[in-house]
Amino acid sequence: MTGEPEIEAVVRGLTKAQERAVRTLTVPDGGGKWPARHALVDKGLLHPFPRHAFTDLAHAVRQHLLRHPQGKE
Repeated sequence: MTGEPEIEAVVRGLTKAQERAVRTLTVPDGGGKWPARHALVDKGLLHPFPRHAFTDLAHAVRQHLLRHPQGKE
């Protein structure tokens, strides 16, 4: 089980693009997709290639973000 302090630390470290990917559970695509995907993998939010599915931590972070619509506070 992931604790709220860990989730809040991950949220504080997200860029706007990473936050958007987690909020929408959409794997980055298009130009610049690989650095964005690697950053999400490094933060434990996305499983590595070839699977590219969001992790349980990503789902917990998403729930936190949905409860706090202003994002990082």
